[in-house]
Formats: sequence, C-alpha cells, structure tokens
Amino acid sequence: MSKRILIMLVTILSIISLSFSATDQKMLATVYNNFRKVAAIGSEKELSKYMSSRFLNTTKNNYASAGIVFGAEQVKDYAGYEDISKGKFVKIIENGPTIGMIMNVPTTDMDGKQPLTQFMFMKFVKEDTVWKFDGCGTSTKHKFDDNGKLTQFSDSMIPNRFVIDGKLPEVVALMPLAEVPAGYFIMTQGYSVSMSINGSASVTVDEGSKSGMLIGGLKKGNNEIVYKITKGQAKSYLYPNIEISYADKNGNELKAFEHSSEGEKTGEFKKVFSVVKESK
Repeated sequence: MSKRILIMLVTILSIISLSFSATDQKMLATVYNNFRKVAAIGSEKELSKYMSSRFLNTTKNNYASAGIVFGAEQVKDYAGYEDISKGKFVKIIENGPTIGMIMNVPTTDMDGKQPLTQFMFMKFVKEDTVWKFDGCGTSTKHKFDDNGKLTQFSDSMIPNRFVIDGKLPEVVALMPLAEVPAGYFIMTQGYSVSMSINGSASVTVDEGSKSGMLIGGLKKGNNEIVYKITKGQAKSYLYPNIEISYADKNGNELKAFEHSSEGEKTGEFKKVFSVVKESK
C-alpha cells in the first residue's frame, strides 16, 4: 500500500470519526437540554422521556426514604442542573448501550489566587431504542498545571459511578414512603463494615467515616439490623462505631441504635431495636 493511499485512508477514517462524534454530541446535548426543559414544567411523565429509569426510581426512593412524595416541585428541581450551552466539548466515550459526554464548563471558583477549571461528566444509557440521561458529576482542577499549561482532561478524572462500562444499570424497585425517615453514621479504621436494616441494600465502609440517609428509613416498632465487622491489615486501628438516628415529632434527634466497643468483637451481628410510635 502506497504512503499516499495510507494517508487518504487515515484522513477518511478521521473524518468519519469526527462526524460520529459531532452527531453524538448534538444528540446527547439535545437529550440533556430536554431533560432540563421538561423538568421546569414539573411533569414526571415528561421527565421520564429523557431521564433513565434507574435515575428516576433511585431519585424517587431517596425522596420516599425522607418521607417526601416525589411530585411537581421535586421534578422542577432538576431544571437547575448545569447549563452546558457555554461549556466546551471535550470528548465522547461510547461503549454499547452507554455513552459518556465530557464538557469543560465555566466556573468562577478560585483556590487562593489560582483559577480553577471544571470538567462535567454526563452519562447516558439506551433504553430500548431511546437514549436517556443517567446522571452527571464534576471534577474541579487547577486551570493550569505545574508547567503553566492548561489542564487537560484525563479519563482517570471520571468518578466510578460514571465509568462507561457498556452495562445497563440495575433499575431498583420503587419503595413506599418511609414510616420513620432516618440517617446513619459509621466510622472505622482498619476494619471493614457492612450494614443492612430491614433487608435494605447494604452500606459498606472500608476505611474512614460515612454518613447519609437510610434508604427505606425505619419502621415504627421493631427494626432488624444485620452488620458484619472484619478486621483488616493496617498500621493503626479504630474499632467501628455505628449509629442510627431519627427525629421525633418535635424535630429532636434521637439515637435508635449504636454499636461501639463491645469487646472489639468481629464477625456478623444481628440485632433488633425499637422506634417509638410517636416519632412522626
């Protein structure tokens, strides 16, 4: 094959690749912008045309866990997602029924005297024949690297949640409103902790601390907690502390359950604790 023909083939392939990227970029931007546009209307039915089933169900379960019905006002919150019209296109990553689009979006934030730059990762999944928005995340870096050059995007910046692995995410079943909205706090060092309450999805902490809303909440009356503590290899150890709390009808925080020293035992534990009926 002559050098001239080889150059022509490379050029043609480059043009085709750029064409596909431009087409994908326009299509994905349209899906995302429509997602924001219909959210402003407050219609869940319209939102579901552009928001993935996983994203929508997970969102509704988060609200249900807080004792809130997902309605028009909650839908409208999604209209406040980042406006990408002033952003700069970086790249597209495609893998089967998953696509990621990365944009460099404007930010006025500063780190001392150093300007920052923000990369936005948008994930899309294909449901049947329709592409839908599956969520987004950002990574903020110094605008200039140590050599004074503009910071370039690297795939290592993509959070695990938004890695384009070609797999459709699991769509969780919808949950009823929590009887008692609750939160958890886990702190550990040198130990791994996994916890589940009333059969809910496990929360795992391998190191450090983690807190958040308890998906599914608690029940009035008896609740069952199952947790496992495993000691690992570490230079220093801090035995795990596990706390479950909720608010009473007056908004006062109450501790429903706590596991602390207990002789620093490891293994699997199964316990029952009660929540008073006047908690809501």
